[in-house]
Amino acid sequence: MILLALLSVNSVKAIPSKAWNVAPPHWFVGFSNPVLEIIVNASEISAAQVFMKEYKGVEFVGKKSSANRHIAYLQIKITPEAKPGFLEFYSDVQPSWNRIRGARNFKLRYELKARSSKAVLPYKISDVLISDISSTIFEFLPLNRPIIQVECLKLRLRHRIFNKRFKRKLDLDRMQELDFVYKVESPSELHRCIVFSSDHPEEMSKLRKEAHDYYLFDNNGKSSIMLIEEIEKSLALNENCNL
Repeated sequence: MILLALLSVNSVKAIPSKAWNVAPPHWFVGFSNPVLEIIVNASEISAAQVFMKEYKGVEFVGKKSSANRHIAYLQIKITPEAKPGFLEFYSDVQPSWNRIRGARNFKLRYELKARSSKAVLPYKISDVLISDISSTIFEFLPLNRPIIQVECLKLRLRHRIFNKRFKRKLDLDRMQELDFVYKVESPSELHRCIVFSSDHPEEMSKLRKEAHDYYLFDNNGKSSIMLIEEIEKSLALNENCNL
């Protein structure tokens, strides 16, 4: 009876699972470089055969395994004909491996988005930004809304031990010069500062506009696209020099 039960369990088809993590989480159509490598973290993916459902304008080159049996690289080519939508990947784990290692098939829907020329900021719904010493302070400037810089931080043990090394990594001099933020040195001051800045959002408006013009190169919402295009140009130049 025990033997029959084991055989019955092994004959049941594994329920497909989703990939644990994917990087990058999505991509865009319309880039000059058509090659994309998607990093997928899924159970025992190194033992699986991965396929992609047919999608116009996108070619699935294949899967590359890594030293970690739960991580693989899916390589695709995105032609100019590709339109925004979802790519569908699925795997096929061999029965013998599935039985021995407990691996399961997985399904992955991967989104291809349209490249937009409009500014898309993740802070649009925020009335006030609360941040420590971070570049986020400058990224928030285009919205011209109140910014609170919190300076009452408790360092981790390793940072307290190597205090000088930690401080060298921070641009403390520039942060001390910021005149367009509310600075909070004690947690007890935070609530009062939030209420005041929310009720008087215009108080530092002029200073924030001046800081925006001084620190930010452009406000067209295309910084990521511009960076990728410059990287592509540099790679193409290096390839031509090597020929």
